[in-house]
Formats: sequence, C-alpha cells, structure tokens
Amino acid sequence: MKTNRFDVIVIGAGPAGVAAAGALSGSGISVALIEAGVYAGAENWSGCVYFTENLAADDCFGHAAVAAAPYERPVVRRGTIVLNGADEVGLSLTDPKAFDHCYTVLRPVYDAYFAALARNRGAVLITGTTVTSLIRKDGRVTGVQTDRGPLQAGVVFIAEGDASHLVRSEGLERTAAPIIFRASRPCSRSRLRRSRRASACGRARARRTSSWSGTRPSAAGPRS
Repeated sequence: MKTNRFDVIVIGAGPAGVAAAGALSGSGISVALIEAGVYAGAENWSGCVYFTENLAADDCFGHAAVAAAPYERPVVRRGTIVLNGADEVGLSLTDPKAFDHCYTVLRPVYDAYFAALARNRGAVLITGTTVTSLIRKDGRVTGVQTDRGPLQAGVVFIAEGDASHLVRSEGLERTAAPIIFRASRPCSRSRLRRSRRASACGRARARRTSSWSGTRPSAAGPRS
C-alpha cells in the first residue's frame, strides 16, 4: 500500500464506521474506510436487532437506502419474560414509533451493503487491512500504521466494535475503578462459632416463649 493522505480515516466498517464514512464522503470529505475482514461484515457471523435511525438520517444514507437494505424482517414488537422456576411474568411493547427503522439483520450481508453505499459516495474502502497503531506527531494523531503501510489523515475515527484491540493497545480504553467491599471487622472462626451458638440459643428461647403464647386464665377466676 502506498502512503496516501485523506481528510478522515475511519477504522472499522461496521454500523458506526459506515455511517461516519457515508455521511462524510457525501459532503465532499475524502475518507478512507479500513476494514480488517476480507469484506465488511465478514468477521460478524451473527444476527442481531438494529435500530438504524442514524443510517436513515438525511445527512447519511437516507430512508430509501435503509428501506432497500437486505434486512430479515422489521421489528414491530419486543418483549421480555422473567421467571423463577415456578412463576413467570412477561411484558411486551408494540409501538410503530418506538420501532421505526428497527430490523433483524445478518451482519455479513447487512454491513457489506452499507459499506458499498459508502464507497459509491466516494469513500475509499480498504478491506483485509488491520490498523496496528496510531501515528503521532507533536502530540497529535496524524494517521495510522497498518499491516500494509501507513495512511495519513487530519482526523482518525475509531469504530472497531467489541474487539477494540487498537483502543486497548493505544491506552484509550476507559475502565471504571473496581469496587472493593471490606468487612468492618475480620470474622475469625471463634467469632463465627460464638455467633452460631448465640443464634441457636436465640431460637431455643423463641421456642420456649412461643409455647406460652396462648391466652392464660385469670388468677381471680371467671367473672360472674
């Protein structure tokens, strides 16, 4: 791969990547859309439910393009069931507005369709290429290094998806601090035995008290 310069480099040709590439290239911005798979969607052999309102936006691919996409079926209702082994409770939502542009899709077919649309709008689709690192100069990201050579750009948009190899290797991943629960006092074995004996004594006293819980006759005898 020769060294090339673009206005924007988009890493990953999934939903976020193709949406960014399609919207930018449609406005006259030069875009390189880099995908590690042999084609967009090749590494996503799964089905899922997509809410595609961003893809259907007027400044992206538009409603007609989304309606013509190779989806499986539109979603008009979703529900859930909670059960505990004996009982179950379920609920569902049916609302055309809530599920506008919502479809079940197969990623290998669906992603490839929108990547082709982004390419038709002017984006340069580069498949079978893995970004190995970011290129920095004077503290700024100026491009990416791939397994096929470097690419330069003023803006790099990372849309790797769940794998996020580049995000982790570049130290860009945000992780929450772990929550550590500590006992206020250490519980030794002797304390645990004393606690168990106290509980047993308490249960015994409760049983003795409950045996006298009925109504007792008055000491003065029945009233006349």
